Amino acid sequence: MKSDINFNDAVDFSNQDSLLLKRRENRMLLSDYQVMVLKNNGIDYKKYSNFHDLLFDVEEILFNDYDDELDLVSGQIQEMVYYSDTKK
Repeated sequence: MKSDINFNDAVDFSNQDSLLLKRRENRMLLSDYQVMVLKNNGIDYKKYSNFHDLLFDVEEILFNDYDDELDLVSGQIQEMVYYSDTKK
């Protein structure tokens, strides 16, 4: 089955706005998608002042109750920590 789709339709369908990192009230950069996944897993990102503490709690939840989306968000946060802590 072949489907013709133009570029603008593909961009609209992808909902890329939810994937853009945005500076949050606590100064952390998180996408709307990441915030939603954290919230769905009972994590209030606003109570954290850094990614290390947030990641610690995320990993603890994953250890006790694995969730694919939370695992994806955990990997994204780990990547942000890695690149922010790596000497350039």
